[in-house]
Amino acid sequence: MGLNIFQQLSKEDKALISILKTILGFKPKHIPFYIAALTHRSANDSIITNNERLEFLGDAFIGSIVGEYLFKKYPTQNEGFLTEMRSKIVSRQSLNDIAVKMGLPKIVRYNIQDKVLKRSHIFGNALEALVGAIYLDRGFDYTKKFIYQNLLSNYVDIDTLEVTDYNFKNKFYTWAQKHNYKVNYETIHESFQAGRKVFEVGLFIEDKLCFKTSGYSKKEASQRVSSMALEHIETFPDYVPKAISDDSLFESKKAANTSDRQSDLVTDTKQSSEIIAEQENTTLPTPHNKENNSEDIQINQNTKKEEL
Repeated sequence: MGLNIFQQLSKEDKALISILKTILGFKPKHIPFYIAALTHRSANDSIITNNERLEFLGDAFIGSIVGEYLFKKYPTQNEGFLTEMRSKIVSRQSLNDIAVKMGLPKIVRYNIQDKVLKRSHIFGNALEALVGAIYLDRGFDYTKKFIYQNLLSNYVDIDTLEVTDYNFKNKFYTWAQKHNYKVNYETIHESFQAGRKVFEVGLFIEDKLCFKTSGYSKKEASQRVSSMALEHIETFPDYVPKAISDDSLFESKKAANTSDRQSDLVTDTKQSSEIIAEQENTTLPTPHNKENNSEDIQINQNTKKEEL
């Protein structure tokens, strides 16, 4: 007797199948692949049931299939152009935007209490994992069809993409050079959230901290703070660099210094304890008893007399 998979699925999983059918354009066969693809490790830290491995697989297929698409679309363009175009389509920011438009934020399972996570590219990562799930469930032809019809046809404007620069850091450098401003990026604080390292990066203009934000890598945080600055400049074209409140920066550095001091104190205390323990375990030489010393001297003298 065959086992009906729907008897094992929760009400939430059954609703997920209905939504996926609309997004994918076909009904999933092996639903556990898709559940894993839409489960971030903040919701399930098991590599068997979260989407990290599927993300790796999907990334490979998206890159190769998009590469083939561009190769056929631009028969006279050189390698540099094709590489740049592919990078724009498969960039974290681009895939995240596509995933949001597809409605993935409604079905991705993650720790919603993690504020940094909400602003990261987890939905783009889930999209990559979803492609990996499609391949495992339906094979290469379905995977290619999904990427061509859903990603490239519905959500990617190739003509606009040709003149779009997704490197916000480079764009901000261009703006700064045009206005003769000195710019540098600094990591002003590091912490751990949901078991992952978080970097707070500040954008300094003329040595003034003007913008800051966080990310799960220094590169991500730098791109995000650059995007933030560019949006502000577009809203206020006559923007003049002005330092933001240093209170939060001071608190971040204070917290970091406090953490360092506590770490040093623990280390010093540990070292002191080890020294004391070592001293306690060391056997001190036992002082000779005076009577024993006299007996030793008398024995030595008798020995000498016998020798004579």
